[in-house]
Amino acid sequence: MIIFKPVLLGMMFLSELIVLYAFGLWGYHQTNGFTKYVLCFTVPLIIAMIWGLFLSPKAAYLLPPFWRTVLQLLIFAVGARALYVTGLCLSAWIFIIISSIGLLLIRFFEF
Repeated sequence: MIIFKPVLLGMMFLSELIVLYAFGLWGYHQTNGFTKYVLCFTVPLIIAMIWGLFLSPKAAYLLPPFWRTVLQLLIFAVGARALYVTGLCLSAWIFIIISSIGLLLIRFFEF
C-alpha cells in the first residue's frame, strides 16, 4: 500500500496536466486567427482556476467528497471529449478510462 499511494497521486497529477492540454488543444482548433491563441490559453486557465478553488487538496472552498469526485469526473469527461473532438479518439478513450479508475481508487482508499 505504501507504493500504491504515490503511484496513484502521480497518475492523478498527470491526468490533471493532460486535461489542461486537452482544453488548450480544443481551444486552438476552434477558430482561426488570433482568437485561437486566446482560447488556447484562457480555457485551460479557467479550468485550472476552478480546479484550484474547488478541487485541490488545499482548496479555498472545499467541497464534500462526493461532489468533489463528481466535479473531477465531469472535468475529466469534458477533457476527454475535447481530445475526441480534436481527432485524438484513442487518446480520449485511454485518458478517460485511466483517469476515472485512478480517481475512483483514490476515493475508495481515501488518501
